[in-house]
Amino acid sequence: MAKPESMEEFFRKSGLLPIPQGDVRRFPRFYFRSVAEATIHPFGKAQEASQCFLLTRDLSRNGVSLLHNTQLFPGQRLELTLNGQEPRLVVVVWCKLQSPSDYVVGCKFVSRD
Repeated sequence: MAKPESMEEFFRKSGLLPIPQGDVRRFPRFYFRSVAEATIHPFGKAQEASQCFLLTRDLSRNGVSLLHNTQLFPGQRLELTLNGQEPRLVVVVWCKLQSPSDYVVGCKFVSRD
């Protein structure tokens, strides 16, 4: 497992993310290092929605990558407040353990229809 970067290193990154060879993403990703407020809706019929703060990693037109200390599951819904704007609805696409206490979570923006 890779050594987690320091908070100073984490927040220093900005601009366009490097594009790996063979990447077929429709839209480019940009470093977006911030703290977001989140309402995490339970997966299935478990418990009530919970509120927390988590770190954002990067952002594109279609989605956002997050760091969270709890595992989330594909299909799980979150409402994210980014930079004090109106909450945006996202759905978890994937979740991967990054370190013993952090998960990287890939989410896509969805409409509230």
